[in-house]
Amino acid sequence: MAIQYLDTPADNQGMPFKECLARLNHNKLPAFLFGLSVMLVSMIPILNFLIIPAAVASATCLWHENYQP
Repeated sequence: MAIQYLDTPADNQGMPFKECLARLNHNKLPAFLFGLSVMLVSMIPILNFLIIPAAVASATCLWHENYQP
């Protein structure tokens, strides 16, 4: 889930996918916790519709705080 959502802000900056994966591998904990939380919330029936826009916004904030070049 983290790769799916964090690829969007990386792609907006023109970063290749391999470089995005390298950045995520360098600092794994925030990406793992983000992906885990999105996955767990998406299992709840009504919240799974609301988590998609919230996850996109959260991934953008996470990208700018931890992974931006």
